[in-house]
Amino acid sequence: MDLIFPNPSRSYDASRAEIRFWAYDRTMEVVFSINSAALLRIDSKSGTDEAGLLETFDINRDRIHRLANKVYSHRHFGPRVYSFTLTASDF
Repeated sequence: MDLIFPNPSRSYDASRAEIRFWAYDRTMEVVFSINSAALLRIDSKSGTDEAGLLETFDINRDRIHRLANKVYSHRHFGPRVYSFTLTASDF
């Protein structure tokens, strides 16, 4: 089953230099974050400040959601995990 991303909200966490966003697996909320290195891998000309990283996320939202779905789909074994971090190596 694919995740759904009904909420376009995302937030920047300056202490971790990452953007958080949310998806749902049926009724369970799944928290994702994507770090700045991953966003810079997507667009090397991205700004490294909050505004630049949020803009890169927004422009590439569909690509990031597809990757989040892929990462989530590979978690079938073991306990259910509802928090994932996307890194540069995922791209």
